[in-house]
Amino acid sequence: MHIIGRRIGSLLGAVLAAATLVAVAPTAAVGATVLCSGVSTRDVAKCDSGWAANMHFMHWRMYSGHNCTNYVAYRLKRDGVPMPSYRLGNADTWAPNAKRNGVRVDSTPTVGAVGAWPGRRHIVYVDQVGSNYLIISEDNWPGYYPKGMYRKLKVFKGERGYPTQFIHFKGKSTINGPVPKVDGAPKVGETLTAKAGTWTPSGVSLDYQWLRDGFIIKGADERTYKLTTNDVGHRMSISITGAKSGYASRTASSEPTAKVAGGAAPPKPPEDPDDPSAVQGSTPTISGDPRRGRYLTADTGDWGPSGVALTYEWLRGDDVVASGTTRYKVRSTDLGGQLTFRVKGTKKSLTSTTKTSKPTDTVRATSTLTVTPETGQGTAVLGVVVSVSNAPTPAGFVTVHEGSRKLKRNDLSIGRPGRATLRLELAKGTHTLTVSYGGDGTTAPSTATVTVKVS
Repeated sequence: MHIIGRRIGSLLGAVLAAATLVAVAPTAAVGATVLCSGVSTRDVAKCDSGWAANMHFMHWRMYSGHNCTNYVAYRLKRDGVPMPSYRLGNADTWAPNAKRNGVRVDSTPTVGAVGAWPGRRHIVYVDQVGSNYLIISEDNWPGYYPKGMYRKLKVFKGERGYPTQFIHFKGKSTINGPVPKVDGAPKVGETLTAKAGTWTPSGVSLDYQWLRDGFIIKGADERTYKLTTNDVGHRMSISITGAKSGYASRTASSEPTAKVAGGAAPPKPPEDPDDPSAVQGSTPTISGDPRRGRYLTADTGDWGPSGVALTYEWLRGDDVVASGTTRYKVRSTDLGGQLTFRVKGTKKSLTSTTKTSKPTDTVRATSTLTVTPETGQGTAVLGVVVSVSNAPTPAGFVTVHEGSRKLKRNDLSIGRPGRATLRLELAKGTHTLTVSYGGDGTTAPSTATVTVKVS
């Protein structure tokens, strides 16, 4: 669940905000089967490694951390859905606000749709549609569970956890693929094979990644995987990502296998980075300012032995956004996300190696802060406008300081979006004021200085 609360200066506002929190009832998926759940980042990673890596960032200007709207916004971003220019609000207003702005809302579930209930402050993401059931995923705010919780559920039609309406946002042309399966006996020495099924449209390239208890196994990125003693007692799964130029990439993961049993273990593959039978490489680094419209440059570092072929990919979260280049121009679709650069070194007869850079800071658009002052007897009124081109209206707070003393703080989302009016009581004389916009999930901070003369 998710509640959008604002800091309101008056006591009445605080009381109303508290009353809102009390009014929200927990949403229990009665009768649902919990397929996976997690509270800590580590446990969430076992269910959805992408969400675990992005949970603590704001998506579509929703509050970060455990809550349903931030999670659903993240999934829609991953599907290539652009952030709406209008405000969706709390979970209970997503459907009516989306419908008012031309988004289809009906009772028919589809993969990638947002599940909702009229009047209930909760939304979910539809991962799979069955004949009489859905596989859905959700996150819940800390007011429901003590620390918040991610869950993946199987719910049957007619149960309380089965949504009664579905919001169908449109993104890029989407790639479709079934839930993959793993063939082979989970026993040391045996080889597991990923069964991808049929993906559409034609020409989709598939990337494979094997996981042990939900964690990526370094270098295990082929269609097959031979089990070693390192896998004993763990459950294996395969994650497949489909990509095609002009389409939103899609990732599907299999159900985990039974725990791997022991057996005649094959020789353990070399893990020493100095071992001559493995491709060796440096962790790449990224330089540049992660602002929309600016360029980032990746340094691949040193790789060996000679003759190693390198392939490059730029990623936003789990999604590949560019490949084959070490230079990347930050786009509008990157707003609110973080970018990484991945290098894979290959050479015939050697074990390939993949290295990924640290993520950049959150990508934001550059904001422009305009302040228009008006003065009177003992007062100054500042009209503030925060603007950004080709991006959603900025949210967040504007603060006024005189020297180190804070005079006023206003919420941009109250009143006209992106604007604030700050009325200040000041002593007679000239005052130099610093007006600061703190930024939000997609817009960078900005500052302006203004001098006012109070009579």
